[in-house]
Amino acid sequence: MTVESGVVESVPYVSEGIFIFIILINCIGFISMWMDKYRAIHHQWRIRETTLLVIALLGGAIGVFLGMLCFRHKTKKVKFRFGIPLILFMQFLIVYYCGSLLHLS
Repeated sequence: MTVESGVVESVPYVSEGIFIFIILINCIGFISMWMDKYRAIHHQWRIRETTLLVIALLGGAIGVFLGMLCFRHKTKKVKFRFGIPLILFMQFLIVYYCGSLLHLS
């Protein structure tokens, strides 16, 4: 395992830009769940559920899922309780499939 330009090379076949994007979108997902929970408690303007789901679909499912667990937020909503883990599972399958394709070449 070597470090090149600050990114660990043990993540196979992932360019630096994609790796940084995944980190950022998951941070955005986690922070969005925290902000929405905070705003719900304080009866303020909320983040739309669609926005939270889009963040998850764009690659931030881990962040949204961790936000659900840490802040106990949206855990009773069916589309979050089952949808976010499903999106996360599908994203893992996509990464696995793409990784296996790259190993074949």
